[in-house]
Amino acid sequence: EDGNRILISIIPRDTCDETPPTQKDHLADSLAIFLEHRKSNEAFVTYGVPFALGEKVNIPPESDFVDVFDDLAEFLARKERVLAIVSRPKLCELNRAHGTHGSFAVLGDPKAPFAVLTNHLIHGERDENTYSQVVRNALPKGTGTKKHALWGDSIRFVGVDMPSSVQVGESFEVSLFFEVLKPVAKSWQTFVHFYGQGIRFQADHEVQCGTEGWRAGDWIVDTFEVQAGSVAAIYSGYIGFFTGQHGSWKNMQVTQGQSDVNNRVPIGKIVVQ
Repeated sequence: EDGNRILISIIPRDTCDETPPTQKDHLADSLAIFLEHRKSNEAFVTYGVPFALGEKVNIPPESDFVDVFDDLAEFLARKERVLAIVSRPKLCELNRAHGTHGSFAVLGDPKAPFAVLTNHLIHGERDENTYSQVVRNALPKGTGTKKHALWGDSIRFVGVDMPSSVQVGESFEVSLFFEVLKPVAKSWQTFVHFYGQGIRFQADHEVQCGTEGWRAGDWIVDTFEVQAGSVAAIYSGYIGFFTGQHGSWKNMQVTQGQSDVNNRVPIGKIVVQ
């Protein structure tokens, strides 16, 4: 995203232990979770799951494929326990409407391409929905080290929380805190770069449910894992928002606060030892 060159190693397919999972694989995994949690003959539906894809993984024939959001919301509002398999983008839509359409819980990984939902948890089940921890309607109690930057007229950077030192190759947690002033027009990913001794390690990622779902008044707590570099040094960290692919990166413009010519905002230094 900043024009630096990165060395990429290409490994022949036949030397890999695994090939990347397909949409069929992801849906099959979610179906297994669904079957594990379906204790009797609870009604269930799929939403945002292509019918042909559902047939490939043998989703039980008694399922209903709903394609209207209000139908899904009405289904989850039933008094009796029901289950649903929902594509991740649709889960974000449902999370956004939470409060006006009743409650639900996520069974399994909420970041999986297809999520398993229920309207009633039973003994031994736990809600894995982390959306409310990421998108909040009030200022979090702690926002780490105070920062100030503004991207466009929409996203204000208010703080960062990360360790001051880590071991070589160690994974560590970083939290970024943002206030949303205006809706964000499109989807942007977050880039996170650490530079030291001519070496860079990074943790580029998409915030859960994407920036296009953010609205004015939201407080965003973006927490993620970073793996430290393999060389001991003092590294300087930078963040920003980008879109596009290799060769056509575009970084969101920083309109207030400290930044460089590539619209990268400094977040502080970390010692890798």
